[in-house]
Amino acid sequence: MKIEKLESLGILAGGIAHDFNNLLTGIMGYISLAKVYYKNPKFAVLDMLTDAEKATFRARDLTQQLLVFSKGGMPVLKSSSIEEILKRFD
Repeated sequence: MKIEKLESLGILAGGIAHDFNNLLTGIMGYISLAKVYYKNPKFAVLDMLTDAEKATFRARDLTQQLLVFSKGGMPVLKSSSIEEILKRFD
């Protein structure tokens, strides 16, 4: 039973690391694009930086969830609007 729990924890940690890496990749990508195009008026650099900021907020939220989990707390479950969730990725 202990081995199964450790394996489950390893799978969870791998999934979290993957999600966090995706967020950081997005942040780095938007900032890199903004640096390349900041002088070109054809590109919406402010939009790129705003998207990087949004990804930073999602990374912060993921980190907060990890801290709650690591302290033995129960995750807070709440209802969400699918429309609001999809707007975050727009």
